[in-house]
Amino acid sequence: MLTVVTPAASRRLTTVEHVRADLGLDAASPTAEQIERFIDQASAAAARFCRRTFARETVLQTVRGCDLRRGVILERGPVASIASVTWNGGALSPAEFEVDRGVVHRLSASGERFAWWGSSLAVQYVAGFVLPGENGADLPADVERAAILLVGAAFSTQSRDPLVKSEDVDGLGSISFWVPGSRSMLASPEAEQLLKPYRLSRVR
Repeated sequence: MLTVVTPAASRRLTTVEHVRADLGLDAASPTAEQIERFIDQASAAAARFCRRTFARETVLQTVRGCDLRRGVILERGPVASIASVTWNGGALSPAEFEVDRGVVHRLSASGERFAWWGSSLAVQYVAGFVLPGENGADLPADVERAAILLVGAAFSTQSRDPLVKSEDVDGLGSISFWVPGSRSMLASPEAEQLLKPYRLSRVR
């Protein structure tokens, strides 16, 4: 079971300034409010596609009836820090456990790993990325790029019917538009490709 202890203040995967710069938008139009609305939509779409929460949060993960020989896999990542580990109701010291690639292992007095076995394990930890616009931002650049592409796709469909594939312009020729197919999950094929490495097999 996973409980959010301290939710993220923001889940936006990019900023208004970065969107304006990368998409070549005017400094005054569209308004910041319009861009923020599309950023919120794009960030939510990216999170749903990847089945994960990108923003950094403090969470409490509880496991009941433990008999785990290979450690406990933490549901959120990347793990920034461990606040506490409580085993069968008692707090463990940092010398009694270690975290290796998102897995918490129990340690013996000699430093060897051994099985978690007991009634309950609770791990409170901080996981996720520091998002653009925040101090120490470490969100992968391709994730932010994907969010910006999704914002751009949203702007591009504002002035036309998103279901129209092409238009004929008298004397000028024709213009073809990309339209999501039945297998497309996002409004930008490039954004979808950029996000695939971050897509989890299940929701976290």
